Amino acid sequence: SPLEPLIVASSRVRASLEETRWLAIHELGLNVTRAGVYGLELEPPPGWLVAEVRGPGIEEWQPEGNRLRLRLAQRLLGDQRIEVQLEQPLTQLPPELILAPVRVVGAARESALIGAGSTPGLQLKTASITGAREIPVTALPDRRDELLAYRAEGGDWRLTLAAERLSP
Repeated sequence: SPLEPLIVASSRVRASLEETRWLAIHELGLNVTRAGVYGLELEPPPGWLVAEVRGPGIEEWQPEGNRLRLRLAQRLLGDQRIEVQLEQPLTQLPPELILAPVRVVGAARESALIGAGSTPGLQLKTASITGAREIPVTALPDRRDELLAYRAEGGDWRLTLAAERLSP
């Protein structure tokens, strides 16, 4: 039988609430063993626009239905980092914001470290958590302006964050 690739994905998610948009940057750390791949399929969460996909060796990326197809310039075997930037434009501040993973189709195992923050004048609070748990924000690697932190050991997590405008 032919060798099938074994893909293990770990994500570092940075979510940021701004005045006019809800932004999520998913830094995917991929480890491909057994056999290499020349392309990948990702499943971004519904309701998000794919703004940009970056990484060494990415020749082309293209949304197709509810999936995102990546074509690689050369065979991927070993470790690789891919960054997917997602956006939701906002005309007014919604009471709740949903954050979900970018799934790697065919991955044997997925995990994530999630951080969320907001610009001054806006506040985020945890409304509900599914498939993840809250951790100290100091446990996040490469922490920037995140004020909330979570860890997910599976790929099927979902966060609902309550957003509110602070009084001046």
